[in-house]
Amino acid sequence: MLKTTVNIGRYAVRIGVTHKGPHKHDKILPAIKELASVRVGSKISRLARLLTFNGRKFQKVLGGSLAFLIILTNMFPPIDAASAAPGEAEVVAIQAATAPIETNVLRRIPVDGRLSITQGYHAFHAGVDIDGVTGDPIYPYTSGKIEYAGRDFFLGNMGKVKHADGYESVYAHLDKISVKAGQDITTAEKLGTMGNTGRSFGDHLHLEVYKDGRHVNPTSVMPIR
Repeated sequence: MLKTTVNIGRYAVRIGVTHKGPHKHDKILPAIKELASVRVGSKISRLARLLTFNGRKFQKVLGGSLAFLIILTNMFPPIDAASAAPGEAEVVAIQAATAPIETNVLRRIPVDGRLSITQGYHAFHAGVDIDGVTGDPIYPYTSGKIEYAGRDFFLGNMGKVKHADGYESVYAHLDKISVKAGQDITTAEKLGTMGNTGRSFGDHLHLEVYKDGRHVNPTSVMPIR
């Protein structure tokens, strides 16, 4: 028996040839079961190869004709990425952007973590007291410009921010002030740290908010969580 391997496109076809005597049946049967198991190409091409190469009836019709095998392979070539079906498309890797994504937080609570109000807004208390410990960072609830940064007899170390929407906010009883009057500040920048300065009875932030010179409830402009 003569054995050989023929490369057709991306396929390697092994063929065994036996001499055909006067009393022998045709035994030129290509050893191509491996080809039928390949899972590439379209569904039509795979079905055609299975029917052609595994069916005994088709083997007799072919009679080992290598020419017919080449013609059939050319009729159903492996598909490329451009004509691929949705389930068989070539995977293309997209490189992620290296630059960080910038975000702009419009509103936030002035402290990190969960908002804990120890005294709310009412007729005799023009703001809210937010619980914490000395040294906790304090942020403006929204971006603006520092209108005042200094000391007040009642409010202790404090910072006042003027916002673009016409609101103003005051952050009182600070331990330290990290800003100066006239500078711009965003919600990501620290205004100061929580403290117990001025007329205070413990570590906390006293927050007041004004609109057109009149007090408003700070919780109406802060995101509550």
